[in-house]
Amino acid sequence: IRMPARRSASGLTGRPYEKTIEEKKYIAFDTSLSRGEMLLFEKSGTLLELVSYYAALESRRFPDVKVGLEVDWDGKVEKKPDDPKNEIDVVMSDGLLPWFMSCKNTAVTTEALNEIGVVSAHYGGKFARKLMATSQVASEGQRKRAEDMGVLLIDGIARMTVPELAE
Repeated sequence: IRMPARRSASGLTGRPYEKTIEEKKYIAFDTSLSRGEMLLFEKSGTLLELVSYYAALESRRFPDVKVGLEVDWDGKVEKKPDDPKNEIDVVMSDGLLPWFMSCKNTAVTTEALNEIGVVSAHYGGKFARKLMATSQVASEGQRKRAEDMGVLLIDGIARMTVPELAE
């Protein structure tokens, strides 16, 4: 497949080439993306968060959707490095209930399930809904653990289209 040498919609330029780093071979692309655009790719879960955000909007179930929400744990915003904060990947409201979503570009872990449980209880109370989106397909044990913790698990999200995820 030939790729144009000019900037494409994805920001990639030229054709893919092989690059060796520390004796490992990688497929590489040159890019014309700005520094701000490249920041989207530095954190592995950013694209998953954006896809989840877009799917929540597309579902038309949630009139209020936010992505990458940083919240202060104790409600006292201080400009100190040790001020406890949390980032909630996607926060939605269906008009009555808050929904908190954690996006993981890995398989589901007990630690991640515990984290979304604690964060949603702290910021949303006992009626908050908990969601976890993972790029990898979960095992039956992981599914059972999520169910036992009241977390709606959307796994294998990397294989879904936005309309499938929106459902």
